[in-house]
Amino acid sequence: MTRSRSPLRSGTRPPVPPRPRAGFTLIEILLAVVISAVIASAIFGTLAAGRSVSRRGEIQAELDQVARQALDRLAADLRLAVKPSEIYDSGFSGEHEGEEPESRDRIDFVTAAVLPDPFRMGPVDVEDADRPRRIDLARVLYFIDDDAATPERGLVRAEQTLLNTPTVQQDEDLDRTEIAPEAVSLRLRYCLGTAWYDSWDSRQANALPQAVEVTLTIRIERQGETHERILKTIVRCLASPPATQLDAAATGS
Repeated sequence: MTRSRSPLRSGTRPPVPPRPRAGFTLIEILLAVVISAVIASAIFGTLAAGRSVSRRGEIQAELDQVARQALDRLAADLRLAVKPSEIYDSGFSGEHEGEEPESRDRIDFVTAAVLPDPFRMGPVDVEDADRPRRIDLARVLYFIDDDAATPERGLVRAEQTLLNTPTVQQDEDLDRTEIAPEAVSLRLRYCLGTAWYDSWDSRQANALPQAVEVTLTIRIERQGETHERILKTIVRCLASPPATQLDAAATGS
């Protein structure tokens, strides 16, 4: 009977299988940490940049909304400005004050853009029969108020609605409304023909300006940062005659 021969030669040892690695080397760990840190930094930077852009967009939208609402209110009054007359002779007066970019211009005129008298609407209370009725005209003033002694701030609209009283009523006695407390500058220019003027006095010009250029600066503070927005618009005074009529009147006088 033949014996099977062993594959191992006498005197040789069987091969030892390689041992599995117990863990990562120090270099591999450091490399993984660095890669993770780079990825985390990139993600954090992207999120922070997106948040910053979103926050700035929200602030700019807020600035635009405040400025446009204020400009719309002023434009509505200017558009329906009334010609100076003997009855309501407060005139149309625009004063240039301050230097750019911190102009503090003031404007004073009579407008037909007033809200309806609430006492003319709904049931009539006989106890209020002697209450003075408001006409559909109002004297309005627009100015920047930065006086610490007054409660209003920024762009303020003062109104006198009872024009059957003397129109020389003191400005302090007018009804004041805070239009845009964030406003820091109001710049006005007045157009007549092809010329623009920094101020206006209807008693001297004997007319309304054809248009008024309004530049409003809004400024707010958010998280220690200052944000500013400047908006400009040109408002046509509907009661002012066209340039051709003004030129003809000036030629004939």
